[in-house]
Amino acid sequence: RQASARATLDEAQARYSQAEGELQRLQATLARAELNLDYTDISAPIDGRIGRAAFSVGDFVDPASESLATIVRQDPMYVAFPVTSRTLLEVLRRADETAQDPRAVRVRLRLADGSIYGKTGTINFVDVQTDATTDTVTVRATIPNTEVGGSEHLLLPNALVSVIVEQADPEQALVIPQQAILIDQSGSYVLVVDQQSRVQQRRIRPGTTIGAGITVIDGLSAGDQVVVGGQQKVRPGQVVAASASPDTLGEP
Repeated sequence: RQASARATLDEAQARYSQAEGELQRLQATLARAELNLDYTDISAPIDGRIGRAAFSVGDFVDPASESLATIVRQDPMYVAFPVTSRTLLEVLRRADETAQDPRAVRVRLRLADGSIYGKTGTINFVDVQTDATTDTVTVRATIPNTEVGGSEHLLLPNALVSVIVEQADPEQALVIPQQAILIDQSGSYVLVVDQQSRVQQRRIRPGTTIGAGITVIDGLSAGDQVVVGGQQKVRPGQVVAASASPDTLGEP
């Protein structure tokens, strides 16, 4: 309607375009500030407990800074232990003969004070190569970190424990110390003391080695007294005064 000069309209449109550009600039600044703010809130990727913090609130950190803190998963825990190649082969062959899963075992822990940890674990990893320096294979098991009595997080990371591996379905077997077994041309035998305190020779069929002991498949019965020391001083038929031998087998 020519109510105002054309120059006034052009000037208003120019200011409007300038304001739109300033708005876009400020929106970009806001987006960058929000992104930087997101980087100041660091969330842990795992559950666990945090250790000593390396920085205090207000400290400046950048990608070159050291770790802010260490987070340790506490439940469940991993326990890694070496197994000799010979033992691993025995386990695999026995599992193949009995058509059983070689991982179907229970893992128990003996703690630093000698007590047995109340929870049992399962094997979840077997390394694919042997350590050439020790001829062992690393095996890893997962075990809950809550004690039966209710004490939580009794296991601590990097602690040293003794590992006891048991069959999931234990078999009853007679076990005698390895030093009790003698060998001649006819095979393996042991010296036993009968009810009349006489020494007798007994042929046996040994089985699997278990630590310092060995299982006996045939030839002995529960309750038999086996001579485990001084075999060279006695002979079959001789009357002896037997005495109890200290337990040399350790954990049954």
